[in-house]
Amino acid sequence: MKPNLFRSVSAALAQSFPLLPRIRRSFLGMMLFSLLFIVIGFSNSDLITIPVKPFAKDSVERKTKAFYGKAVVYYSHELTIQHPDPFERILLTDPADGIDLVSLFFLFVISLIIVLVIPKLQQNNLFRRDISDALRWLGYLIMAHALLVMYRDIVLIPELVEGRTDRAFTSIHSFPILMIVESNFALVLLAFASIYKRGVKLQEEQDLTV
Repeated sequence: MKPNLFRSVSAALAQSFPLLPRIRRSFLGMMLFSLLFIVIGFSNSDLITIPVKPFAKDSVERKTKAFYGKAVVYYSHELTIQHPDPFERILLTDPADGIDLVSLFFLFVISLIIVLVIPKLQQNNLFRRDISDALRWLGYLIMAHALLVMYRDIVLIPELVEGRTDRAFTSIHSFPILMIVESNFALVLLAFASIYKRGVKLQEEQDLTV
């Protein structure tokens, strides 16, 4: 590699991000957005309604509603849990408000990391500051979110609904294609973190050569 080639390439990359301050402000807004909806999610603790389906087509389908303690399954196959406990409030997502507290928490942490990392990119040389650890943590967090959401939707929520309804109903979930895409993106981000780490080392060797 020519002596100044790596420096010129990295400098060009650094100059190609003139919107970094605006991006940082956007993620600051995302953090505030996440906190606001986390507070709203916890404040709406009176009831949670989630779609369910019966294990078999029997008389339970023809009932107007069925009571299971403080949980009620209506004819439209909606399980309504009155006064959910904190675990249920965090775990379950009510389609009526669409607030997913698990995803909001991960969104807040990921936005925080990006806000802290962006100032390190505002340098004359893109590889002057090592952000590979931050990129690696982003990859781990995104991967953890994808796996946790898949486990929640496929295992935890069905078990909770079945326990609440004496195994008369189970939850409805679809194939987690978005979570699979998210986990693949996390793998790409982890690979990019390793590449960035190598770029920082090359920059250090270039500085010593000069």
